[in-house]
Amino acid sequence: MTPFALVDRETGLPVVERLELASSFWSRFKGLQFRRELPRGTGMLLVPCGSIHTMWMRFAIDVVFLSVEGTVLGVARNVAPWRLSPAPSGTHAVLELPADSASVLPGAHLQIMRCDRTPIPLPASLRFLCA
Repeated sequence: MTPFALVDRETGLPVVERLELASSFWSRFKGLQFRRELPRGTGMLLVPCGSIHTMWMRFAIDVVFLSVEGTVLGVARNVAPWRLSPAPSGTHAVLELPADSASVLPGAHLQIMRCDRTPIPLPASLRFLCA
C-alpha cells in the first residue's frame, strides 16, 4: 500500500483514499487475483496498463481508464469475475475499485496526493498524476 490518495482535481473530492500501486510486470499480472475483497476506499492503480481482465477474481470491480494526463477516458462498472475489459484508445493506466464505488465520469481529471499531506518525492510511475 502506498501512502497516496487520488482526488478529483476540480472538486478536490477523494476518488481513492488508499492507493495500491502495481507498476512492475509481476504486480500488474497478479493484480487483484485470488483476493477475497478490495476494501471500500481502496483502489489499485496498474501503470502502465492498456486493458485488464478479471480472471481468477472472486468479486466484481469498477474500472477507471486514465490517460497519461490523468484524464478519465472511460469507466466500466461492476465488471464481473472472468471477464476481459478492453481499454479506450490512449489509456495509460487503469484504476480498479470496489464495485459500485467509482465516483468519477469520463472527462474528470485525477490528481495524486500524499495521504498525510507531507512532502515526499513521487515514484516515477505516478508522476503523470501530478497537477
